[in-house]
Amino acid sequence: MKLHNAIACALLAAALLAWPSGMSAQWVEPKGQGWASLSVFRQDTRDAYDVEGDTGMFPAMGRDVATGSFLTLAVGLLDGLDAWAQFSFQRLRFDDLVGRRTSTGFGDVRLFARTAPLRALGVSTPLAIRAGVKVPVGDFDVGSNMIPLGDGQRDWELMLELGHSFYPAPTYVMG
Repeated sequence: MKLHNAIACALLAAALLAWPSGMSAQWVEPKGQGWASLSVFRQDTRDAYDVEGDTGMFPAMGRDVATGSFLTLAVGLLDGLDAWAQFSFQRLRFDDLVGRRTSTGFGDVRLFARTAPLRALGVSTPLAIRAGVKVPVGDFDVGSNMIPLGDGQRDWELMLELGHSFYPAPTYVMG
């Protein structure tokens, strides 16, 4: 796994250094402007991972089917400061010899503020700092017939973001 991280970092660094124009992929939204994004994923697997990261089968012929959607909103609050909110809706299902268990509903909410600190110094390096919190939507109820939609705990996050736009191509990388 560490090799994958090193390769990803090397590719991002190479992209940043190899393409001199368009150095603004980690822009902070201008005041009063923003965007919305809706993403959907689906996973259907019989594979489980142990504490060492090795793959095996779920016990009792288990099968996990997860479908999730994420609505992300961003808006510029001030010059150099924007806010993000992410809301999720999930349908989680687990089948095995015991039966089918499902949970459907809203997942945890994420709220962030982001700034580009080098911009105030006149530096064009596409660097941003994002800080936020994951707010639980409910308790982490566990039981043999329950699949929780959230983890029931508040988590604080701090991220350093670096990116590069390949404008005019509609492509960018970030990490």
